[in-house]
Amino acid sequence: MNDSAAILSRNAATAAEQMNEADAALFYHAAPASHKRPRRSYDHYLTPPALAAAALAALPPITPASILDLGAADGVWGIAARRLWPEAHITGIEIRATPKPAAYDTWRIGDALTLPLAPADLVIGNPPYDKAEAFTRRAITLTAPGGMTALLLRLSFLEPTKERAPIFADHPVWRVLVATPRPRFDPDRTGSDNVTAAFLIWYRAAAPSPVPFVALPWKRGRDE
Repeated sequence: MNDSAAILSRNAATAAEQMNEADAALFYHAAPASHKRPRRSYDHYLTPPALAAAALAALPPITPASILDLGAADGVWGIAARRLWPEAHITGIEIRATPKPAAYDTWRIGDALTLPLAPADLVIGNPPYDKAEAFTRRAITLTAPGGMTALLLRLSFLEPTKERAPIFADHPVWRVLVATPRPRFDPDRTGSDNVTAAFLIWYRAAAPSPVPFVALPWKRGRDE
């Protein structure tokens, strides 16, 4: 690992520890225990707050004036972004009728794949698994020139399937941060959503990184 990669990893670890238990409690609610359940409506699985904080802190030094969170859910990513970039204008798009979290300046209810949206300097989020390809393409096209797209996806998204290969051919990934440890997206810990996740970054101001794979250390909270 080169010096810059090591610095990014240390920054991410520090940010993860700063995400306290009170923050995590905002997003987790008790669920009935079951080992086999259907996927949730709209594939609604919340990113662990500490992971969102660590992922954004691991980005290279940027000062985005505008941030777009596609599939914003309950605002985990917006809260983490607000801490890092308090002056940025943050827009959240959520398909469910959810009240606007305080971290966002603009909150729109609708389908992120079809709503007319302005480009942003930084496009972030955790796309729904069943629409990951479409969300990724949409996020990249909504990234302003010189900006950055940063999405949390399953590591297996890098497999060159017929649907995904054209994405990587058209838009080479700048860096891949592999979440360590593997995150749980099911807060009651009984589901099967303990997956290998990676933070994929497309940077329109730089060539693909010579060190594309970097560990993304983060620390689980009590309920993660």
